[in-house]
Order: sequence, then C-alpha cells, then structure tokens
Amino acid sequence: MAKGFVTMRNEDGTQYATIEFGSIQWVHTKREATLISRQVFDIMEANQANTRKNDCPDNGFFGIYSLKFHAV
Repeated sequence: MAKGFVTMRNEDGTQYATIEFGSIQWVHTKREATLISRQVFDIMEANQANTRKNDCPDNGFFGIYSLKFHAV
C-alpha cells in the first residue's frame, strides 16, 4: 500500500494534509503532515469539488484545489 504526503493549493497557498481528531486538517509545514495511503487520497480527490461549493473570499474560506499525492 503506497503512502505519501498530500498537498493542496488554494488562496491560502500550499498546505499539507494531517489527520487530527479523526478528520483531515490542513497545515503549512511538511513536518506536521501525516502520511496518507493512496486509497484515502483517491477518496479525497474524488470529493475535492464538493469543498469548493462554499468558497467565500469575504470570510477567507476556500475549498481544496490542486490536490496532489507525493509518494514516499
């Protein structure tokens, strides 16, 4: 099972995925990132468009864009 770091880029810049308290959070440094399996990434990738439905520059909320898997 391939594992790696997951990154995304949106208006807040490049961020790394980490799993905290049972959910995916986004952090700005690679050292805080969690290794994620390719299968979990595939689910994230299939659902990333849903995260953009509520983009709102007024309050600084942006969904997931440019999701990438970086195998280790």
